[in-house]
Amino acid sequence: PRQELIVFGTLQTSLLFAFGIFSGKLADVHGVRKVYGFGCIFYVVGTFLASFAKEFWHVVLTQGVLTGIGLGFMYWPGVTVVPMWFSKRRGLATALAVLGSGVGQFANG
Repeated sequence: PRQELIVFGTLQTSLLFAFGIFSGKLADVHGVRKVYGFGCIFYVVGTFLASFAKEFWHVVLTQGVLTGIGLGFMYWPGVTVVPMWFSKRRGLATALAVLGSGVGQFANG
């Protein structure tokens, strides 16, 4: 049912925002590229394993938890690195970076 589908979407979004705390600190220490690459690995593995899911909890674990963690390690460093490159119109540059993630999701359906 529709109520069950909300579970992993909510979990994924919650982990995206929760892991912003960790990804910011890790990006300061290890660099944005390494943290972003780490997030990409989590996201790809989670999406790949979700294709083999046989039960609902498999989808929650892969699509909800793994991709949520991956998105948390990809989204925040990607957004926070933009103002470092712009001295003028930082707000506009950040807005366009955030807008790009929404447009990409819309384009992928």
